[in-house]
Amino acid sequence: MENLNTAMSPASTSWTTVHDFLQNADSRAATCCRRTQWDQLCLVASKANRDLECEALDQVTSGLNNVIRLLEFSDQSRWAARIPINPNARLEAEVATMHFIRDCSDLAVPRVFAYALDENNPVGVAYMLMEVLPGIVAMDALGGYEVHRGVIPVQYRLAFYRSVAACHVRSQLLPLDSTSRSLLMSTGSR
Repeated sequence: MENLNTAMSPASTSWTTVHDFLQNADSRAATCCRRTQWDQLCLVASKANRDLECEALDQVTSGLNNVIRLLEFSDQSRWAARIPINPNARLEAEVATMHFIRDCSDLAVPRVFAYALDENNPVGVAYMLMEVLPGIVAMDALGGYEVHRGVIPVQYRLAFYRSVAACHVRSQLLPLDSTSRSLLMSTGSR
């Protein structure tokens, strides 16, 4: 039996070209992508990454709440540019929570390199520039949604559930003292 990590290693099928994305994405996601000043975002990313030259790659995807586009630097490193489709106060809470989890645990959480909470910046949108972690989203594993319709095949369920449970247990061990709770509560995180 193939193990779950091997089965999940191929590249995600969710990525598409910018042109195809703008043609096929829902109107909210396409508008969000069009509003983004990608050249300005690359300038921000370059400044945050030792002034390395940055290029917005022709790879984009979206979920319910975000548009994601890959950025590549002259040293071949890559970051993800995450653009909220409907910006709100949650972005600040998400950044604070990601920093907290990275600082206090060994859970795989991407580093946040730069962010803006609203559209009042040269990029024209709220954004988060973050580390690209290896792997793919569960929906793209094992042939993607078209193959399994979002249902984990029986032979992979135990490994998947154990993996999720292990992450849940480790998250419950985070040191949430009164100071940590106050910090997370003040940014809107629960």
